Amino acid sequence: MSDELFPIEAVSQDSPKVAWMRKHGVKTHYSPHCESDDDGGPWAAWERSNYPNGDADGIPRDPELCGYGMTEDEAIRNMAAINRIPLWNEEDFLKSKWMKRYAVQIKDDAGARNGGFLAFSLSNPTWKTGYGIEQDDALVDFAIKNNLEGWKL
Repeated sequence: MSDELFPIEAVSQDSPKVAWMRKHGVKTHYSPHCESDDDGGPWAAWERSNYPNGDADGIPRDPELCGYGMTEDEAIRNMAAINRIPLWNEEDFLKSKWMKRYAVQIKDDAGARNGGFLAFSLSNPTWKTGYGIEQDDALVDFAIKNNLEGWKL
Protein backbone atom coordinates (compact mmCIF):
# COMPACT_ATOMS: atom_id res chain seq x y z
CA MET A 1 0.00 0.00 0.00
CA SER A 2 1.26 3.46 -0.95
CA ASP A 3 0.82 6.75 0.90
CA GLU A 4 0.54 8.65 -2.42
CA LEU A 5 -2.87 9.89 -3.57
CA PHE A 6 -1.92 9.04 -7.15
CA PRO A 7 1.26 8.01 -8.96
CA ILE A 8 3.49 10.92 -10.00
CA GLU A 9 3.56 9.50 -13.55
CA ALA A 10 -0.15 10.33 -13.82
CA VAL A 11 0.56 14.08 -13.59
CA SER A 12 0.58 15.38 -17.15
CA GLN A 13 1.61 18.98 -16.50
CA ASP A 14 3.36 21.16 -13.96
CA SER A 15 1.47 23.37 -11.56
CA PRO A 16 1.35 27.05 -12.60
CA LYS A 17 3.98 27.88 -9.97
CA VAL A 18 6.38 25.11 -11.07
CA ALA A 19 5.89 26.03 -14.76
CA TRP A 20 6.69 29.69 -13.90
CA MET A 21 9.80 28.62 -11.95
CA ARG A 22 11.05 26.58 -14.91
CA LYS A 23 10.26 29.38 -17.38
CA HIS A 24 12.30 31.91 -15.38
CA GLY A 25 14.94 29.46 -14.17
CA VAL A 26 14.11 30.10 -10.51
CA LYS A 27 16.11 28.14 -7.96
CA THR A 28 15.61 28.01 -4.21
CA HIS A 29 17.87 26.99 -1.36
CA TYR A 30 17.18 26.21 2.30
CA SER A 31 19.84 27.13 4.87
CA PRO A 32 18.76 25.94 8.33
CA HIS A 33 21.51 27.97 10.01
CA CYS A 34 19.74 31.21 8.88
CA GLU A 35 16.53 30.70 10.86
CA SER A 36 16.18 34.29 12.10
CA ASP A 37 14.58 37.26 10.36
CA ASP A 38 17.88 39.11 10.87
CA ASP A 39 19.44 36.79 8.28
CA GLY A 40 16.47 37.30 5.94
CA GLY A 41 15.17 33.86 6.72
CA PRO A 42 16.33 30.33 5.92
CA TRP A 43 15.07 30.38 2.32
CA ALA A 44 16.77 32.05 -0.65
CA ALA A 45 15.51 32.31 -4.24
CA TRP A 46 17.21 33.56 -7.43
CA GLU A 47 16.64 33.44 -11.17
CA ARG A 48 18.76 32.35 -14.14
CA SER A 49 20.43 35.71 -14.93
CA ASN A 50 21.95 35.64 -11.45
CA TYR A 51 23.82 32.34 -11.98
CA PRO A 52 27.59 32.53 -12.00
CA ASN A 53 28.98 31.27 -15.31
CA GLY A 54 25.57 29.89 -16.27
CA ASP A 55 25.70 27.32 -13.47
CA ALA A 56 22.07 26.88 -12.41
CA ASP A 57 23.05 24.97 -9.28
CA GLY A 58 25.74 27.35 -8.08
CA ILE A 59 25.60 30.12 -5.54
CA PRO A 60 24.03 33.33 -6.91
CA ARG A 61 26.40 35.91 -8.37
CA ASP A 62 24.63 38.92 -6.80
CA PRO A 63 23.02 38.35 -3.38
CA GLU A 64 21.27 41.74 -3.71
CA LEU A 65 19.08 40.22 -6.47
CA CYS A 66 18.08 37.23 -4.35
CA GLY A 67 14.90 37.01 -2.37
CA TYR A 68 14.99 35.77 1.21
CA GLY A 69 12.21 34.63 3.50
CA MET A 70 11.02 32.45 6.31
CA THR A 71 9.22 30.25 3.74
CA GLU A 72 10.09 29.24 0.20
CA ASP A 73 7.06 31.13 -1.17
CA GLU A 74 8.09 34.30 0.66
CA ALA A 75 11.62 34.07 -0.79
CA ILE A 76 10.23 33.55 -4.32
CA ARG A 77 7.83 36.51 -4.00
CA ASN A 78 10.64 38.74 -2.70
CA MET A 79 12.99 37.67 -5.52
CA ALA A 80 10.29 38.34 -8.14
CA ALA A 81 9.63 41.81 -6.69
CA ILE A 82 13.34 42.72 -6.60
CA ASN A 83 13.86 41.57 -10.21
CA ARG A 84 10.49 42.97 -11.43
CA ILE A 85 9.25 39.59 -12.65
CA PRO A 86 5.46 39.14 -12.60
CA LEU A 87 4.42 36.10 -10.57
CA TRP A 88 2.67 33.10 -12.16
CA ASN A 89 -0.73 34.45 -11.14
CA GLU A 90 -0.03 37.94 -12.55
CA GLU A 91 1.45 37.27 -16.02
CA ASP A 92 -1.76 36.56 -17.94
CA PHE A 93 -3.52 39.56 -16.39
CA LEU A 94 -0.65 41.93 -17.25
CA LYS A 95 -0.39 40.53 -20.77
CA SER A 96 -4.10 41.00 -21.51
CA LYS A 97 -4.06 44.50 -20.01
CA TRP A 98 -1.02 45.43 -22.15
CA MET A 99 -2.61 43.95 -25.30
CA LYS A 100 -5.79 45.99 -24.72
CA ARG A 101 -3.78 49.16 -24.11
CA TYR A 102 -2.04 48.92 -27.48
CA ALA A 103 -4.88 47.09 -29.31
CA VAL A 104 -2.54 44.20 -30.15
CA GLN A 105 -3.79 41.12 -31.97
CA ILE A 106 -2.08 37.74 -32.27
CA LYS A 107 -2.34 35.59 -35.38
CA ASP A 108 -1.19 32.00 -35.68
CA ASP A 109 0.57 31.84 -39.03
CA ALA A 110 2.77 28.89 -39.92
CA GLY A 111 4.28 30.91 -42.79
CA ALA A 112 5.26 33.85 -40.57
CA ARG A 113 8.83 35.07 -40.75
CA ASN A 114 11.01 33.69 -37.94
CA GLY A 115 8.24 31.61 -36.44
CA GLY A 116 4.59 30.82 -36.24
CA PHE A 117 2.98 33.92 -34.65
CA LEU A 118 2.41 37.51 -35.68
CA ALA A 119 1.65 40.38 -33.29
CA PHE A 120 0.18 43.54 -34.80
CA SER A 121 -2.04 46.50 -33.96
CA LEU A 122 -5.37 47.14 -35.65
CA SER A 123 -5.54 50.68 -34.26
CA ASN A 124 -2.16 51.84 -35.58
CA PRO A 125 -1.24 50.43 -39.00
CA THR A 126 2.12 52.26 -38.97
CA TRP A 127 3.44 50.06 -36.17
CA LYS A 128 5.73 47.24 -37.19
CA THR A 129 4.61 43.61 -36.90
CA GLY A 130 6.28 41.38 -34.33
CA TYR A 131 7.22 37.79 -35.12
CA GLY A 132 7.97 34.81 -32.92
CA ILE A 133 7.84 31.07 -32.47
CA GLU A 134 5.69 31.51 -29.34
CA GLN A 135 2.96 34.11 -28.78
CA ASP A 136 4.97 35.85 -26.07
CA ASP A 137 8.00 36.05 -28.39
CA ALA A 138 5.88 37.79 -31.03
CA LEU A 139 4.53 40.24 -28.44
CA VAL A 140 8.00 41.08 -27.13
CA ASP A 141 9.28 41.52 -30.71
CA PHE A 142 6.31 43.82 -31.43
CA ALA A 143 7.03 45.88 -28.28
CA ILE A 144 10.75 46.24 -29.09
CA LYS A 145 10.22 47.18 -32.75
CA ASN A 146 7.67 49.85 -31.81
CA ASN A 147 9.43 51.20 -28.70
CA LEU A 148 6.49 50.24 -26.50
CA GLU A 149 6.72 49.53 -22.82
CA GLY A 150 6.31 45.77 -22.61
CA TRP A 151 4.69 43.86 -19.80
CA LYS A 152 7.83 41.81 -19.27
CA LEU A 153 10.68 43.57 -21.00
